[in-house]
Amino acid sequence: MAEQAVVDGKALVRAYLEDVFTNGNVAAMDRYLAGDAFKASVADLVGTWRRAFSDFRIEVDDALADGDKVVSVEILSGTHDGIYESTIGPIEPTGRTVRWSRIAIRTLQNGRFVKGFFEEDEVGLLRQMGALELVNDRAAAHRATAQTVPVKSFRVIDAVAGGEDAPR
Repeated sequence: MAEQAVVDGKALVRAYLEDVFTNGNVAAMDRYLAGDAFKASVADLVGTWRRAFSDFRIEVDDALADGDKVVSVEILSGTHDGIYESTIGPIEPTGRTVRWSRIAIRTLQNGRFVKGFFEEDEVGLLRQMGALELVNDRAAAHRATAQTVPVKSFRVIDAVAGGEDAPR
């Protein structure tokens, strides 16, 4: 059985993020990633971010490697000059320069990443874009027009007293 070459996961994650995300070189993914579904989801993410932030970049602030895991703290930044498809819906371009953080845990197999877990500060990103104010405005408008329905009575099941219904 041939021995596998030892891969420097910290160097690999830095090269991968610079090449694929910052430079937008999705054709280079095969050097860094394995698995068609994983590569497809990464390609979608690169497209989403680079459409929303034409000067998008990711910098590795810190990285740790242990066995097949590489953990990195990443700083993402760019100018919001395209539509950003956020978890609260599309955000129109604001022209604002934004900067947010992400923690990533990637799994290495045969010298390439095969899966990842990511937690990013999207609330911080949305706040910098001014998008949370839009949500607050929409919620306030909804509350102003929402109708309330008065509740005259309801029934509570009293489990202690044998399950009898008791009007309250």
